Amino acid sequence: MNNIQKKIQQNYLENINYLQNEHPKIFDQIVALETAIDKGYYKEKYALEYKDGYFDLCEKESGKYLYNQNSIESANVIAKSVNYKKNENVFETFFYREFTEADIKHYGAKDVSCSAYYGIIPIVDYVNKYASKKSTTMKKIQKFVFLGTGLGLHIETVHKKIKAKAYLIIEDDLELFRLSLFTLNYAKLATGSKLYFWIFDDEDYQDIVSDFLSEFYVDNHYIKFFHLPYHKEIKFKQIQSIIASQEHLTFTYTALLQQYLKPLSHLKHNYPFINIANKWHNTEFSTKPVLMIAAGPSLQNNIEWLQHNKEKFILVAVSAALSLLEKYNITPDIVTHIDGFEASLVHFDNLKSKTFLQNTLCIFSASVTQEHIERVNTDKLFIYQNLTQYKENFGSIVAPCVGSQTIDLLLRFGSKEIYLMGLDLALNQTTGETHANTHIQSKKLDLTQNDEIQDTFTFANSTLSVKGNLRENVVTTSSFISSINAINRFLNEDKDATQSIYNLNDGAFFNHTNPTKVETIPTNTFQNINKSALQQALIEEFQSKSEIGMNEVEHSNIKTRIIHAKEMKEIIQRYQNKKINSSTEEYKKRFILFIDSLLAKKNGKRYDLSMVYFYYFNYIVTYIFDLLNTKELNNHKEHMKHINNELTKVLLEIEEYYEEELQRAIDS
Repeated sequence: MNNIQKKIQQNYLENINYLQNEHPKIFDQIVALETAIDKGYYKEKYALEYKDGYFDLCEKESGKYLYNQNSIESANVIAKSVNYKKNENVFETFFYREFTEADIKHYGAKDVSCSAYYGIIPIVDYVNKYASKKSTTMKKIQKFVFLGTGLGLHIETVHKKIKAKAYLIIEDDLELFRLSLFTLNYAKLATGSKLYFWIFDDEDYQDIVSDFLSEFYVDNHYIKFFHLPYHKEIKFKQIQSIIASQEHLTFTYTALLQQYLKPLSHLKHNYPFINIANKWHNTEFSTKPVLMIAAGPSLQNNIEWLQHNKEKFILVAVSAALSLLEKYNITPDIVTHIDGFEASLVHFDNLKSKTFLQNTLCIFSASVTQEHIERVNTDKLFIYQNLTQYKENFGSIVAPCVGSQTIDLLLRFGSKEIYLMGLDLALNQTTGETHANTHIQSKKLDLTQNDEIQDTFTFANSTLSVKGNLRENVVTTSSFISSINAINRFLNEDKDATQSIYNLNDGAFFNHTNPTKVETIPTNTFQNINKSALQQALIEEFQSKSEIGMNEVEHSNIKTRIIHAKEMKEIIQRYQNKKINSSTEEYKKRFILFIDSLLAKKNGKRYDLSMVYFYYFNYIVTYIFDLLNTKELNNHKEHMKHINNELTKVLLEIEEYYEEELQRAIDS
């Protein structure tokens, strides 16, 4: 027994030292728990007992045991249950698609500039044929998730079997995790594998899971897991949500390529670009209350209040809210729009009056199309940079939705008092509607499904709970969560102590905002705003912060981008011409080095073309590595040759299109 006590004490000391050095946040949680136990603030729920050669945990209040059997034998059984099948106990980090011959023919006739499928289908379809998840197995399990630690004994036995490169270890109960520090040596486990911990109710869990996905990302295709029966199932859904929210799945490499190039056309047409690099001071925004209007359910619920109080605020509306505002004769002072896709033209085309926006300032992102610009009064149009910067030191905003970008714009414009309406980023908590009913993407989702695990998890339609603004929790979607995270990031980084934000929505809570019901706003003390004078002042303000066209330095920067693109072309061609041997491990190493060379920063920055490649590789590379990790695969050399030919063909076409567009911009 003394040897057992000595071993578990040694485990604990090594683990504590490891956590203090590598995971200080968890270390602090453990120390806080032990302090609370010592001072009697927290009553321990479990007792660690050693009996008949194994450890078990006794729940003090009920007298029940967590294992109630030989925990060593249980750990061995769990390890035996872990298999290499691709369709059992796995998180799929991709959207499974099968393509018909008609699909292949249709998208094969396109090019990289207009269809992401053009560069995806040849590889995905090939992998689907030779590495089917229904009939093939993995050679190695490279990444693994444990939902529930128990005493950690099964973690050790599973690791001995699979020796994965990275583990995500999840435990809801901090006390239970602390006890596992005695029985499992995490420090020893970490010498051969990368460990990620999501312990208790860690608010940073999205970052933890994202970091786990980023580590050895080429091996993400199928991530195996084991779930202890006592552990909450809802974390399945939270992991699924983060997987479905990966940027390369929600925004294609082709869309990114096009949105990087669109600003060149706007600069050529001499539309004014506004400088948002630094916060503005002493503007109309800093002296008057601003009401930011989005198209969420709370807009429709409060539309009559808005109609009554529209003269009290600078009204800044996202384009999706325009139809409802027109219906109630509410003309925004400013309208914002970021979407560069054709489908969003309907926000403007659905307006009944062609003069509705005649006196409204339009603040558009540089990603919009010429067709969007033609829908508005270009005399009152101003453009800001979002995904890329051609205007030197003019700043940019990157975020997934118009609501989050508009908030950051208002912060940068120096607004002191911002009210948010219709920015629910959650469902209508009664009807399940995603938006006001005039929104083109409005739909109803099932509010009762938010805590249920789904076999098929979709980015836009699967629901889950988040912290609410006017109530404890609200039901939302993964799509909305991405926007919530972006808003919280902006509020953390760009909001200063002089700026106050009031969230009026029965939706999601945002950091550093004040939950406020509209009826509590003392609008009777607000002065009516002279909207004609406001428009003139805003025009002058934006004009003073704007520039037209590009200067010599900015033209030179485009030439530098062209030089970088040519360098990428040479790297791809060299890789294309290298001989392939039959060693898959050698091929993988060379392939990863190739990816790294295309994504590498130069002079401290990552170029736009590298980011396009980053999105493409993130989507496609897990398919390739799954193919090479397929146990039943033969003729590896032929498969690697085929993949290389398809891959380099697409990469070269991306480079050629990008280079041609840049060259056209400086030649014209």
